[in-house]
Amino acid sequence: MNIPDVGRVKIVAVLMENQKKPKYLVSTNHKKKAENIISEYMKRPKIEEKHRRDNRF
Repeated sequence: MNIPDVGRVKIVAVLMENQKKPKYLVSTNHKKKAENIISEYMKRPKIEEKHRRDNRF
């Protein structure tokens, strides 16, 4: 898919456990494998928590 002012992107639909609707993950690297996009998304909560801790002061 091509998004104006962004370029080509890859969109991956993921149906999470115990959910009825899929989540859509978007990567600006349209060549990246879906498995890698999902893997990186799963790391996101830990990365965000680290940023919150690092930026407290």
